[in-house]
Amino acid sequence: MQFIYILKRVFQIFKNEGILVLIKKIYTLSKNERKIDLDDLIKNDSSKNLDDIFIKFGTDKGSFDGKKTYEFFYKKMNNNQYKNYLDWIKRKDIKNHPYQLGLNSAPIYENIFSKRKNEKLKILELGVANGHSIASWHHYFPNSKIYGIDIKKPYKFFYKSNRVKYNQIDIFDKNKIEKFIRENGPFDYVIDDSMNSKISMLTNFQNFFLNIREKGAYILEDTGFYDLVQNAYKEIEQYNKDHNAQYFIDSRTINEIFISIKNQQFNIDENIDNEFLKKASPLIKKLEFGKYKHPYAGMIIIYKF
Repeated sequence: MQFIYILKRVFQIFKNEGILVLIKKIYTLSKNERKIDLDDLIKNDSSKNLDDIFIKFGTDKGSFDGKKTYEFFYKKMNNNQYKNYLDWIKRKDIKNHPYQLGLNSAPIYENIFSKRKNEKLKILELGVANGHSIASWHHYFPNSKIYGIDIKKPYKFFYKSNRVKYNQIDIFDKNKIEKFIRENGPFDYVIDDSMNSKISMLTNFQNFFLNIREKGAYILEDTGFYDLVQNAYKEIEQYNKDHNAQYFIDSRTINEIFISIKNQQFNIDENIDNEFLKKASPLIKKLEFGKYKHPYAGMIIIYKF
């Protein structure tokens, strides 16, 4: 798979940017300079505002989605103003571009993290794709170790740092997850930005919540994508009730499921074990639900005693 990917990239660069650019990129790779060095990048980076950091690196957590701008306006339209993604990160005026809106979760994260940003923490994110949010956490938490998990091959992860560790793991591979936790945990914060399905959200919570340190939190992103469908199911459920019919689809939102977990209820869902709930539910200090303007976004913050 890696060989095929490289061939496709070589052809794409040759077609869109020419032989000279291709030769230069091959030379750069031969010098082991392919990954963006975050430790070197931060030396000349004065960005302190979390939203600016999100926009700079291109994660959709920002108020603007920088990665999509790079992909659609510069990469796909053959605009040579930015030679590569590092060049894009270094752009001078980060807000002077034709962006689409991002999720704008920086204010919520600032509220969670601002008082602890200079501590020596261990931050884990699940579902990191090319690593733009990992790069953002690296810059925001100057003294912390940042861990990332994704199913993508390591060569698709853009960044390197002495404080960053990327792991290619399928979140449903329990043996590998347990091994990863033994070797790297416990963590202060775990951010789930992996999949938007109920089974993935409950599986990740079950795997990692007990391995969060006291006063830490488990943060579940993008719940709005799941709940958008669930709210449609609720309308269909009500339609059936109004006509004295049965309805068999689970219409609960993920917010409602986590409220049940917080209230120490059992037999909540087939994807979460009662023995785990007996241990985890009493450790939940409080739930917070992030407020977004973006129509599909949402966040649950589960604070641990």
